[in-house]
Amino acid sequence: MENKSEIQYQIDENDLATFYVYNSQHNPKLKWFRIIFSRVLIGFGILLFIMAILGELLFDEGLSFAIILGILGLYCLLIGIFSFKISNKFLLNKIYKRMYAKPNRISGKHRLSINSEGITDINEVGQNITHWNGINWFARTDKYRFLVGSDNTVINIVPKRAFDNETNFSQFVETAKAYYENEAK
Repeated sequence: MENKSEIQYQIDENDLATFYVYNSQHNPKLKWFRIIFSRVLIGFGILLFIMAILGELLFDEGLSFAIILGILGLYCLLIGIFSFKISNKFLLNKIYKRMYAKPNRISGKHRLSINSEGITDINEVGQNITHWNGINWFARTDKYRFLVGSDNTVINIVPKRAFDNETNFSQFVETAKAYYENEAK
């Protein structure tokens, strides 16, 4: 029987990209940033359209000037409108895979153990101990559990594949949550 308080697993760039896409969709601070970013792009696109029209009508700048501003305005409008869909699936995934291709404390082999003091993670870079009060929230998907720190950065990614079965996975998560609830107070 597997020890439910210690596991070993490997994290690759796909796991990291999955976390960062999840975080960008569910982290309230990042959600507000994306909303503001899209609104600024939409506003800038409208402004460029107005400048294109005014440049053609009032200043006689020529048709090419109006076309260039109009195209830039349309581009900003489209990116602003579709930024939620574009950034979540395609761009973020690609960016994070490149950013975390080199060794770091999250990617690579891990030996993770939990006890009443916190989480101990031994990996290729070194050893990291996180006390329960350093964890801000737990997140979950069908294939992962994420432990997120108070600064909204990932502390640990726990893949379901590290466990023999769903029961062991659930027991590990429930044990971590019980420690968290008892010790973080």
